[in-house]
Amino acid sequence: MGILDTLFGISSEPDYERSRRREPTDYTPRRQKRMMPRQDLPSEKAIIYRSELNQLSRFILDYPNIETGGQLFGYWTGTGTPVVCYVIGPGSNAQHYDTKFVQDWDYLQRVGRELHDRYRLQHIGEWHSHHQLGLAHPSGGDVDTMSYGVGKSGFPRLLLCIGNCTRTTSTVNAFNFHENTPRRYVQAAWDVVEMESPFRSIIDTELRRLILPPMTRQASHGQIRSTRNIVQESTTMGTHWLTESAENVETMKVFVGMVQSMFPSHTIKTEVLKTGEPQIAIKGADACIKLPYGFPAKGPILTDEKGHELTDNSRDEWEIREEPLTTSFERWLSARLR
Repeated sequence: MGILDTLFGISSEPDYERSRRREPTDYTPRRQKRMMPRQDLPSEKAIIYRSELNQLSRFILDYPNIETGGQLFGYWTGTGTPVVCYVIGPGSNAQHYDTKFVQDWDYLQRVGRELHDRYRLQHIGEWHSHHQLGLAHPSGGDVDTMSYGVGKSGFPRLLLCIGNCTRTTSTVNAFNFHENTPRRYVQAAWDVVEMESPFRSIIDTELRRLILPPMTRQASHGQIRSTRNIVQESTTMGTHWLTESAENVETMKVFVGMVQSMFPSHTIKTEVLKTGEPQIAIKGADACIKLPYGFPAKGPILTDEKGHELTDNSRDEWEIREEPLTTSFERWLSARLR
């Protein structure tokens, strides 16, 4: 291509040469083209190698009853999608609590420096678990931390992963943050590359005296939100109240606490139905509280464990007044379950 091509789009090549040139082929599947991100907003997708998703599962299952966490290393595509190439877990001096995780700062500094200097991997985000609390979205504190960090020098975007687990399986949800909308994160769909990260084996070998591996030997995954099912989900499900803000996640925590106080001898667990609606399950009582689409304009629905609605004369007790939503929920809860 000559200078005329560059400046004016005029070709100085003969016609037969131009006829041999073709436009570059775009190999992106049509279903994923619908998810191509705008560079000025958080991406709706996060790319991860299967080995790193497995690594996350093993780290999460190491601590089924308290929080754990670590960091994500990789790079960003030209359109702003994160690519997770290497995952690290907690250092030996990390602090694990029921509702908090603090990484071993010295471990992070030493590992991060090696990953950048040797392999040119960027620190692209954080991960931590909510273990068996059932809260699969960022808490208010998580959002505060990420919105404070995003936009700092070298960090126009950040990826946060939230893990959950049972005794035997784990799940991980991805959330992208952007400096233009620091508190309005986007839940991303995983685009899983079904192979080992090209960095995993070589880093594990060369930094074997530095990197701390997970203790759990095998990954065990629950259902994840991936690009293979997100197109169907997006056409059949709306946006739920729980995913609209971090404050709503905090309110959901209060709801769970109220139910636990009412049933202290039962296991209380939050679940997400196939429809995308969250519910609070009261294990052993054959009862669940579903928050339907349209909540809080629509009231909670009491069902059995099979999803059959339980009806009685107090069905119409749900009423929104000029009061905190938690007060409305507590009044409804008392009417339905006491």
